[in-house]
Amino acid sequence: MTYVICHMEIEFASKHLPICAKKARRGPAGLWLPLAGLGLLFLFLNANPAPWYISASAIEAGQAARARVVGRSGSASARRLKELGERRAIIFSPDFAAPGNERFYEALGFMYLETADWRKALNEIKEYNHEWPDDAIREIFLETHGSNGNGLKLQESDLKSAPRSYISLGALQEHLAEAGVERAILSACNTGRLYRPEIYKKLNLKVKDPTVKPATLGVINASRGFDPSSSPVKLIRRTDSRIEQTIEGHYYELPKSVRSALGLPSSSEPFTVSNMFIQMIVKDGRLQLTSAGYVRDLSSQTESQLDNESLFQSFLKFLEDLAGRE
Repeated sequence: MTYVICHMEIEFASKHLPICAKKARRGPAGLWLPLAGLGLLFLFLNANPAPWYISASAIEAGQAARARVVGRSGSASARRLKELGERRAIIFSPDFAAPGNERFYEALGFMYLETADWRKALNEIKEYNHEWPDDAIREIFLETHGSNGNGLKLQESDLKSAPRSYISLGALQEHLAEAGVERAILSACNTGRLYRPEIYKKLNLKVKDPTVKPATLGVINASRGFDPSSSPVKLIRRTDSRIEQTIEGHYYELPKSVRSALGLPSSSEPFTVSNMFIQMIVKDGRLQLTSAGYVRDLSSQTESQLDNESLFQSFLKFLEDLAGRE
């Protein structure tokens, strides 16, 4: 069995529920995973620099340089696959990242960061962009918790004493602008509530919500004079505020041509991928996105297991097509 894990804790009918986990049975068709979406507003970068990749621990410039060189090498199939992550980063909250994540996402060209500390993640991106402006990160996928719409959260675990940090959307804009990042894709549950004006710049972590736990690694709020309307950074979310979920796949499920191109073994090593990430990558026509407005209520939008399975299989087919294209 594979666990399908909600990205964050939820609010439904004024009743707070903890983070949930559902077992998804595996059948002949493959994995069941939840998808979401209605229509398409897909945003991609116009820039097309040479592919590269870098690990979360690669803070030193020398390590970053070596990553860029490796990213440019390999077969034509490998280069096409690595173009998916060019000038892109992905930040994972450690508590729902799988052991095979780093190798998987770096193989696809992404800068991969897995940490419970927002300051560390943002500093690594700033340092990289400063050192390598020609290959600077322009878009970031945020695979984080939404804390029931009370703040973007990174954490090691759900324990009260676990390493944990929060950031407001205004502060995220402010710091990403300093780094030169243009867009952030928010793949967290109930993201529409994060845009509420009363917490956009400064979070209120005194709310009585079981999903809001001690900020053992601190809280980052926007500076007092920060004006979100003048920020060049776009924060992208679904138009509805729903529960986001992730699926745990395994290397052996990837098409042989993809594993060969990326140098991944046919093993049971797991990797985590979110439904929103998949929809962005495959350009799913049901995905609706926005960077404006806010909501206060959780959407009841749900999808069938057949739709979910179809989405995951489309991701595998998309990668296979890239690897096999002449």
